[in-house]
Amino acid sequence: MGTGRAFGLLDLYAAEAPPVTPLEGGPLFPQPVDYRVDSRRLRVPSLGSIEFKYELLRGAALVYTWKATAPLDFDFHTEPAASPGASETFERGEALEKSGYYTAPYDGIHGWYWENFNDSDVTVTLETAGFFTEAQLFLPDTPPERIAIPTRDVGGHPQGPQRNSPSN
Repeated sequence: MGTGRAFGLLDLYAAEAPPVTPLEGGPLFPQPVDYRVDSRRLRVPSLGSIEFKYELLRGAALVYTWKATAPLDFDFHTEPAASPGASETFERGEALEKSGYYTAPYDGIHGWYWENFNDSDVTVTLETAGFFTEAQLFLPDTPPERIAIPTRDVGGHPQGPQRNSPSN
């Protein structure tokens, strides 16, 4: 025995590590709210459309997966809080499903527009996690519906209002 002492390993173990100074703009992005998890099913009527967006602050992340029961035209876009009426598209096309993550370039609402050119209704299952506290559902000819997103369950106890999962 005594190999660790003989090689000086015990001295290395006992030495204090120098403080670590994070790099400016480094890999950590503290957020002012706890992350939330949201899961919902949305019905896109035949020859109709819906829009669903999350309220995100600049730098907030959103991880998402959505799957549809038939192909839909989609447009992932944002509306900056500082420029009402403005919109910026980041991805559009036709798909059955999409997954990824997104970092908000500015405060505003960020999400999807789905349009259904099929002869029957299509259901979208949307699963997200991120730093959002509310969402908005936009249906044709109706005012936007604001949806509070509750905090995550901790130990089986909800930490906010009951989940509101509208289906249309």
